[in-house]
Amino acid sequence: MTGGEHFVGKYQMISQDNLDDYLKAIGVNVPMRNMASNIKAHIECAITDDVWNLTIHMGARDVTIKFKLGVEQDMHTPDGRQIKATYNLDGDKLIAKEFWGDKEATVVHEVVGDDWTATMTCGDVCCIRRFKRE
Repeated sequence: MTGGEHFVGKYQMISQDNLDDYLKAIGVNVPMRNMASNIKAHIECAITDDVWNLTIHMGARDVTIKFKLGVEQDMHTPDGRQIKATYNLDGDKLIAKEFWGDKEATVVHEVVGDDWTATMTCGDVCCIRRFKRE
């Protein structure tokens, strides 16, 4: 296994702080920001061999992000951005570095017990989303 098995499972979002400001910082338009603020997302994480699958269930739409640790790849984000992203484990944390245009964001994922926390940072704007294992 690749490590990170403590992430495997299904999680329901329970709270989020500062999402609108974060989405504004990464360039998401107002209608999409309004829609995102009202969605209670679910995350499903699976690891097969060295391939991670993060599926984000957002109401009527699902987005699956597949990646290998340490490999930069092109991705489409749930809000439609084309980015380059690299995921790495740092201890028990999964860290995503995202680059597009002249912008950069970091998402730090951490699971402690049944709680998944995603701390998303772009510039000086930070958003925290909290999930509970289902």
